[in-house]
Order: sequence, then structure tokens, then C-alpha cells
Amino acid sequence: MRPHGKSDTGVDAGRNHAVLKIAEPGRSRVRLLAARGLAAVLLAAFAALLVLPSQALAQNSAPTFNDGTSTSREFNETIGEATVTTASDIGTPIAATDTDTGDTLEYTLSGTDAAKFTVDTGNGQIKTVVGETYDHEAKASYAVTVTVEDGNGGSDSIDVTLNVTNQDEAPLRPVAPMVSGPASNSTTSLRVV
Repeated sequence: MRPHGKSDTGVDAGRNHAVLKIAEPGRSRVRLLAARGLAAVLLAAFAALLVLPSQALAQNSAPTFNDGTSTSREFNETIGEATVTTASDIGTPIAATDTDTGDTLEYTLSGTDAAKFTVDTGNGQIKTVVGETYDHEAKASYAVTVTVEDGNGGSDSIDVTLNVTNQDEAPLRPVAPMVSGPASNSTTSLRVV
């Protein structure tokens, strides 16, 4: 039985013998333990206790999004086709979890409309972008993809629809009428345009 991966620790067990090779990290010295008969069986069992747990610890679990494979968030349109002056959070963060202790999750944004938004790399919070206009009448929803990585090769992605909520806007002020002189040589009439 030999361990998988780059470990220098392993066991070679045969029918009547066992050799345990133990390499200490950062040292060039390797310890070999050999045994025959019943001692070989015990040595092989001892080696399994040392080697197999280290292999299990080396496996990485990928993070997963709490909302599954797709979700949506809503935010209010900018009033009067104004541009955003302060970035705002859009709903709750697009959060993921990772069962591996000590993994630091990092979030990125991609997709069709990614340039119109930002994401907090530490918690998955999507935000509006300063200088953008979000007008419900021009575009009612946007599509982005949030990806999370755990720094150990594990990742997950989720498609997010960002719906723009229509806001009541004051009607445009009508153009003031223009008054001009009489249409003909009349002194009693005015023309309103």
C-alpha cells in the first residue's frame, strides 16, 4: 500500500514483511522500519494510522453557494435617469460556505452585465457602480455570474439576475406655451402655439 500524492511517507507491505518509510518535512533524513511475521502486520496497521489520515487531510472540498445554482436580487432604479453617486448594496450578499477549516473564500464577478456592477471579494455583496444609470424603462434586469474560490483549487459559480424595481417618477413638465402676435392684421386676437 502506497500513499497518493507527493508524500514521502509510505508503507510497503508484503505477505511476510512490512517496511515503513517516514520522511520528516524539511529534512533529508528518512527513517525505515522493517518487520517480519506478526510484527509486519502490526507495522502495516500502524503505518495506515499515520499515512491515511494525512491523505484525508490533503483533500479539498469545494465551496458551495447557499442559494444553489441561480438566484436573483432587486434594487431600485435611479430616479429621473440620474447617475449613481454612491455605490449601494443590492440585496443580501451572494454567500457561499466551505466545509474546509481555514479556507479563505474570494468572490469575483463575470457575465454579460458584469461591467455595470462590482462584488465585494470578501463576502459576495453585489453593488451598483458610481456613474452608472439604472433605468427600469430602458432595461428591467441584468445578468451576472458570481464565482467563489477557496484558494485550494475548489470553486463554484452561480447565475444572478438583478431586477431593477420601477420607481414612481414625477411626470415631465409640459413645455410652456408660446404667445405671438395676431395671425392676421387683427387687433383683437392672439396666436398661442
